[in-house]
Amino acid sequence: MVTVQTFALRGANLTGDASGLTDPMILGLLWETPIGTALVYRVVGLSLLAVGLFIGPWGLCLSVLWGGIAFWSFGFVGHIASQNA
Repeated sequence: MVTVQTFALRGANLTGDASGLTDPMILGLLWETPIGTALVYRVVGLSLLAVGLFIGPWGLCLSVLWGGIAFWSFGFVGHIASQNA
């Protein structure tokens, strides 16, 4: 939930006011950036992590791997991404 809210807040940051939270054009532009890619990896990774917690012993091992996907997504945005370029 917080991941999706952070994505919407970046839209508001681009427009300079709260209208960017729900502006389809601004949010569509964000989907095409590394921010959109990171959102997809985080949502998928965290969703699979939650599912893995209920599968059993093997699910815990898989949850660690799937959580790694979410953790890895932070490399797409922020200071780490600017150092990779």
